[in-house]
Amino acid sequence: FGIHEFFRLPDSFPIMADCGAFSYIDSINPPYQTNDVLRLYSELGFQYGVSIDHLIVKQHIEQKNDRLKITYINGVEAYNEWKKKYKDDFQLIVAVQGETIPEYIEMFKNFSMRGITHFGFGGLVRSQTSFIVSLTDAIIDSIQDMRNRPEHIHFFGVARCQLLQKYKEREDLLITVSVDSASYLRRAWLSAPTSQI
Repeated sequence: FGIHEFFRLPDSFPIMADCGAFSYIDSINPPYQTNDVLRLYSELGFQYGVSIDHLIVKQHIEQKNDRLKITYINGVEAYNEWKKKYKDDFQLIVAVQGETIPEYIEMFKNFSMRGITHFGFGGLVRSQTSFIVSLTDAIIDSIQDMRNRPEHIHFFGVARCQLLQKYKEREDLLITVSVDSASYLRRAWLSAPTSQI
């Protein structure tokens, strides 16, 4: 019956769908195909859907270039298919990955040159706050050179209080900024008292 009815939420409540790259972090390739994922986002009624990415992590650093390429190719394929078939169904968020700030910015700029305006920066959950601050500053610097200004930037898993002012600075540039975090839910779940029998 769709994602909103499943969660008993009104249709006006925006929900974002993502493939959950942490669930296949040890795989050589993501277990999903772009056309299947986009169709699912549409059929279930999500307002936002994220392209398939592959995390850059230290335990698989030898796969870094392959994972960057997978993320980029999936982003381009998703954008092209979304424009043709799903533009009226949901807003595509194209995932951006990297290990270093220059790698994030290079992918961000390359996507932007293709006309993409909605981005999701992933793989930051384990990063220090200082790295994310530097990344957000680099994003702003790179926007000056862009022909197509981004409309929306999402930061995955980093809804940290000390970063909220930095995100606000991006919104001052008329860029919608959104964040998410499962940390609070995870803490609440894991810290819940267990009943004694």
